[in-house]
Amino acid sequence: MARLRIETDGWTCGALREDGRRCAIGAIRIEADSRDQADDACALLLEVVQREFGGETVPSLTPR
Repeated sequence: MARLRIETDGWTCGALREDGRRCAIGAIRIEADSRDQADDACALLLEVVQREFGGETVPSLTPR
């Protein structure tokens, strides 16, 4: 669902939301059913970024 939110609203980096566009974390937060679900999904995303791509943070993986 977060992917669809970004596809629909647009993508941004460096802010949760900018002119209606969303970053990955912002999209996860708006689509999650609860704060706990959002926190778990964001933690998983960070874990994948660190393990698979060598990034330190989610924004560190995205081009600027």
